[in-house]
Amino acid sequence: MHAITASAGTGMACIVRGVASGELGEDTDVDGVTLMIHGFLLGVSTQVCDGTSAKELHAAADAVLANRDAQGR
Repeated sequence: MHAITASAGTGMACIVRGVASGELGEDTDVDGVTLMIHGFLLGVSTQVCDGTSAKELHAAADAVLANRDAQGR
């Protein structure tokens, strides 16, 4: 797995807390989920600069979360 960058570290801490609290399953791939969310946020920042509407960005975030939920997480 790739090293988690410092900028993704805060996200990783949130994922770890989610696992510890039981909100996320114990089998959660913390590195993988951290990189997925961090990559999504990097892409969203580009979309914002390009003028993508808040409505479209919310729809994209909902799609990412729905995909995660569909996997039984």
